[in-house]
Amino acid sequence: VSSPNGPIDLLKDENDVWVEVYHYHEKQVNVFSIYKPDFVFKLSDAKLSASQSANYWHVFNIHMDSGNIVVLPLGETWPVDPNQYLNYMKNNPFDINYAGAIVTGNCGVRASMPYTTKCPYFE
Repeated sequence: VSSPNGPIDLLKDENDVWVEVYHYHEKQVNVFSIYKPDFVFKLSDAKLSASQSANYWHVFNIHMDSGNIVVLPLGETWPVDPNQYLNYMKNNPFDINYAGAIVTGNCGVRASMPYTTKCPYFE
C-alpha cells in the first residue's frame, strides 16, 4: 500500500486505514461479498519505519502456485506443499495485531519477500 500524498505515517494516526483479505466462496459474486473478511490488517498496528518519510505499508506477501494463492506474513517462507494452502490459511499464520511494516521504498519491500532479489544494502 502506498500513500498518494506523502509519507504514509501521515495516515497512521488520524485515519482508520485497513486491508481486508477474503477467501473465495463458491457462487460468490465478485463485486461484493456477504462473507466476513478472513484477515483484517490495520495501518495503526504496522511496525514503524526508522524513516518518517516512508511511503509504503508492506502488509503481507502473496504467493501463487498451481492456481493456489497463499497470503503470508512478512519474513515467512511459502508452505512446503502449496496444495495445502487452505489448511495453512485456516490455521491463521498471522499473530494477533500483526499488520506488516512501514518501509521506505522498493528495497524495504524486497527485504521481506522470500525468493526475491534483494537490494545489496539490505542484505
